[in-house]
Order: sequence, then structure tokens, then C-alpha cells
Amino acid sequence: MIIKIFARPWTLEFIPAKYMPDNLGLTYQDEELIIVRDNIAPVSMADTIIHELLHAATDTLALNLTEQQVHQTATALTTVLADNLELRNLIFSLLNTDTADTQEEE
Repeated sequence: MIIKIFARPWTLEFIPAKYMPDNLGLTYQDEELIIVRDNIAPVSMADTIIHELLHAATDTLALNLTEQQVHQTATALTTVLADNLELRNLIFSLLNTDTADTQEEE
């Protein structure tokens, strides 16, 4: 699937574990590619996707986060979103608001 990170198209692919037995996900900055194993539990997959998105975003911004910082931040965000359905729905509702509405407020 094609996703956008800072308005640039990236590819997010799900692949069998046999092709990536040692990792749940990987980010290839130069290729603008994120790959995630396709056989992990849903919450772990969400955590892995958020983790790899953080790598892509923070590497683009040259924030130089450690693997532990990315891991802990991804897990914190995943946990908050998983544990708070109303908050998750609010965030998605706000993100789905027409961009014209946002521009009117500025």
C-alpha cells in the first residue's frame, strides 16, 4: 500500500515471516519502504507499524532517536490508542474532517 510521510509517498508492505525471521518490521529510508511481517497479532502489528512510522518520520527529521526511544514511544502510543476507544475515535474523526474546515479556522 502507498502511504504518505511528510507528503512523500512511501510503500508499506506486509511479507511472510520466512523472508524476515529476525524482525517484526524494517524501515528502508532510501527506498521509502516499510515492511512488516504479516503473521503477527493485531495489536503487535499496530505497534510494529507505529514503530516503523516513527523510524521513517524521525529519520527524515534527523532526530537521531535510539532504537529504545522509538520502541518505547511506539509502545506508549499503541497502548494509549488501544486502551482508549473514545480517544481513538475522536482522533480519527478529527483527521477525517474536511480540509476546508481546517483552513477556515486559521
